[in-house]
Amino acid sequence: MSNHGSTPMADRTACCDLDTILELVGISFSIFILLYLVIVCARHLFVRRLRPGAAAHDGRKPAGLDPSTIAALPYFAYGKAADAVECAVCLSILEEGEMARVLPNCDHMFHAACVDLWLRSNSTCPVCRTDAEPGKAVAEAKPGGGSQTRPPRPPPPVLLSC
Repeated sequence: MSNHGSTPMADRTACCDLDTILELVGISFSIFILLYLVIVCARHLFVRRLRPGAAAHDGRKPAGLDPSTIAALPYFAYGKAADAVECAVCLSILEEGEMARVLPNCDHMFHAACVDLWLRSNSTCPVCRTDAEPGKAVAEAKPGGGSQTRPPRPPPPVLLSC
């Protein structure tokens, strides 16, 4: 008898034996892990470029304000006002005696700690997006040399009792 047209039973099941299946599962798992690592590394590099601290390394201007600029912004102990003032960062009402900060270019008021945290990663007011750096928004508002000046604002309320 000739084996020319027929294959022995052992040859036909060679593609489906346990060793072959385990090899295919192992190769598939290795490819999956490799793709996962590539995606995680790419995402890490992308997110790192978006962080404020990373901008200084690649030549771009950082998104937030300098700590010295933030510290130079006016702050005071909040006194009781006729109308309640809500901090737009934490969405809480400012209470009497809490430290508050007013952004000079737009006169919006916040808890000092809340707006300080905001300004570390953003350079604008959380409410109106006016530039928070003192004097910068006023200078940018007059590109044609116009003499538009804001009227002087009243001093912020100060808590006098200790």
